[in-house]
Amino acid sequence: MAASAGASMKMELLKEEDLDVAARMSARAFADSPVYSYVLAAQPFIGAPADPVDVLFWLFRRNFEMRMSLNACRVGVVDGEVKCFYMLEPPEAMQPLPLSTMLLAGLWQVPFRFGYESTRRLLATIDWFEEMTARVSAKIVTDDGTLIPCCKLERMSVAPGCQGSGIGTTCLRQGLDEAAARGQGVLLATQLQRNVTFYTRLGFEVVEKGEFPIDNGKSIPNWFMVKRP
Repeated sequence: MAASAGASMKMELLKEEDLDVAARMSARAFADSPVYSYVLAAQPFIGAPADPVDVLFWLFRRNFEMRMSLNACRVGVVDGEVKCFYMLEPPEAMQPLPLSTMLLAGLWQVPFRFGYESTRRLLATIDWFEEMTARVSAKIVTDDGTLIPCCKLERMSVAPGCQGSGIGTTCLRQGLDEAAARGQGVLLATQLQRNVTFYTRLGFEVVEKGEFPIDNGKSIPNWFMVKRP
């Protein structure tokens, strides 16, 4: 069902019953992204799901489940259906999750599902983004040099039938306004130039452009952007 920004929409925290819908929506949105295309290009073990959407669905579902207790997962609901999803992690949640939490969520299965090479690429990707996020966060200060606490925006996705309708913008503005009201900035990373244009219209600015190194001397460009409160 298509929907417009003018439709009756409300923002909610992600509920357990909507977890599969949100994970599937995000998996479809990110399956063709440069970083995940690189991670999943390695041959998985026999028996692992071959469809990138299925692989990311499994991974994202566990990630979202771990983040739900932090009230980081938001959904835009129209007529009872989830049409938009994103994670807005609070500043205190930007540290790596405890190993016990990841094990309980089932992430110990990653090497068996993805295979060695994809797992290696995934871990290298996580390490690089965590290092870059910490470095960029240290640059986000006020005029007098005071560090501005920042939330981290991830997995912004809109249902296929609603893309271009303005629902994503409407949903995201609410989260951005809430962060600004708390005196917090919002930080994100994207590998696509068109996303830079989209987020610039919402008040974000590019803080740093980094190159994620992959094989054969190649790299994937990443724009780190921030919206100040």
